Amino acid sequence: MDWPYLALGAVILTVCCPLWTALLFCLLLGGRWRLLLCLLVPWCLGRIQPPPPDPLTCSEGVRAQVVGRVCEAGVPTARGCRFVVEVHHWTDRVDGFGGRWLVDWKDGDAAEVALGDLWFLKGTLVGFAPPAYPGDWDGGLFWRRRGVTQRLRLSDGHYLRPDRENGLEHWRYKLTQRLADRLPGEGSALLCAVVYGDGSRLPQDLQDAFRRSGTSHLLVASGTNVAVLVAALCWLGARAGWGPIRCAGLGLWLVPAYVVLAGAAPAMLRAGVMGWLGLLARWTGHTVSLGRCLALGSLGVLLWDPQYLYDVGFQLSFAAVASLAWLVEPVARWLPERMPLRLPLATSLACTLGVMPCSLFVFHSLQPLAPLANLWMGPIVEGLLPAGLGLSLLDLMHPSLGQAGVTLLKPWLWLVLTSARRWAQWSTQLQIPDPGPLGWLAWLLFLGLIWLGPRLATVAAAALLGLVSPWRNAEPEQLRVRWFWLGRSPACWLSQGGHQAAMICKSEQQPQLERFRLSQGLAPFEAVLSLEDEPGRQLWSQGWLEVAPGHLTYQQGGARFGLVAAAQDWDGLCWGLDSQGQWIWGGGQQQSLGRGQAWELWLQHRQLWLRPWR
Repeated sequence: MDWPYLALGAVILTVCCPLWTALLFCLLLGGRWRLLLCLLVPWCLGRIQPPPPDPLTCSEGVRAQVVGRVCEAGVPTARGCRFVVEVHHWTDRVDGFGGRWLVDWKDGDAAEVALGDLWFLKGTLVGFAPPAYPGDWDGGLFWRRRGVTQRLRLSDGHYLRPDRENGLEHWRYKLTQRLADRLPGEGSALLCAVVYGDGSRLPQDLQDAFRRSGTSHLLVASGTNVAVLVAALCWLGARAGWGPIRCAGLGLWLVPAYVVLAGAAPAMLRAGVMGWLGLLARWTGHTVSLGRCLALGSLGVLLWDPQYLYDVGFQLSFAAVASLAWLVEPVARWLPERMPLRLPLATSLACTLGVMPCSLFVFHSLQPLAPLANLWMGPIVEGLLPAGLGLSLLDLMHPSLGQAGVTLLKPWLWLVLTSARRWAQWSTQLQIPDPGPLGWLAWLLFLGLIWLGPRLATVAAAALLGLVSPWRNAEPEQLRVRWFWLGRSPACWLSQGGHQAAMICKSEQQPQLERFRLSQGLAPFEAVLSLEDEPGRQLWSQGWLEVAPGHLTYQQGGARFGLVAAAQDWDGLCWGLDSQGQWIWGGGQQQSLGRGQAWELWLQHRQLWLRPWR
């Protein structure tokens, strides 16, 4: 039994499961590992600071004055920007609580907030409103998964520039500022993101281009940066006549320094610990596998702060490296042996498959051309790391040398920026609903088929289809109508069999409706009608949808359902709803639709049934 994997499993169980489950896991293990794991469990429990049941609303209205360090760079919002800080201390009270806070800065500029900056913050703690309808975005749950414990509405705040006593943080600020001075615009923003992990200066259109092409992971400091840094160090050491032991010894000092210089995000910490362990093994004359480095590195990061397990960056980084360790070879067996770039393509496909469940669960999007885009974008973007470090070194030696290096680097930066926008134009971004348990099962079965290889996978797939086909049941063709609030206006969703349609009051509700569909795991809507649409009629399922002035109706047989502009326009409707949330019953009695309430109506055996929708 391999103890790093068992220890990592114990930490994860301790974080995610109750205490008795972790203890049972330890007791079932025999031999000398039992004592080690029993000692790890109390240590992890002592390090964990679980948030209260509703951490984002328990401190509503409390005035706060804190000092915090930015751990997630600023993101533009409709009202200003938001960013996440790690609170160091309160300035006006000693009984305050720390942790990660989400800061809402009204009329703020995201470009002024950089990763690792120290800020003085003053404002009021507020909470997220509960979902207005089933499937609405739950902000409290989303930020709780990312380790955020409070939300601060900022009234006053300013940046505390790191002084020389802060060491690497002062140099990080100084180097990024010098890059911005020497190369204004997108070039310096790209270099700061790739070299120092500071993406606060990136323009929104460039971030969207990398996201649409499926290469946004290249804009953050991660394990690839550490690997490129170590490779460049070994290459330079070999040219200087140094042996592998001396290069590894120098890397043991440089890798931790670079991790702190790049912002020390959870994914970067995991990569730094893995790189440090690999260099330590080389320095002592031992060998270590990638899987064992991943287990030990993740174990070290989780022992330092088990809440990192809920960080999306840590999850994606862990899944990507696990794919490199255990999934590249099975994927390569499916590709032709004489195929050009067979191993790089297998590596890119394996990483895409490995991070797919986490990315679909969080972002609900899939880029089919991402493996090909990474083949081209990966080398030219990551090659900027040694070039950017060399440019910073030349600029520190003399400003004229830095300006000369900028001139030489401009064609490379132009190639990266142009390639990102070209791949964004060619790529198609698919919106995928929440996969749910069945989606996870399908993904595991797909990985299992890949692991079996081409020949055995064909037999296994045929046997699986033969077993599943007898239990396939058709969905009953029952018409279901659901009314709920969507933003500030009500909406109506119709479903029958595999068909979906919706009625909304305003066109501004359509993005919320799409998010609602993704969160519920529904099929795409075949029709979305709005009171602002032009009059017309179209067939849908077993009836037809009609748009008239002030009316949205669906008729099937003798039943007419609809959404009307005013309560007086409900003539001819069996059941309906007006734009103010008033129920229109068949007998004309009106009732109000509550903000957090949703109702479901369906036809079954020619009878109408109505109940609250949970």
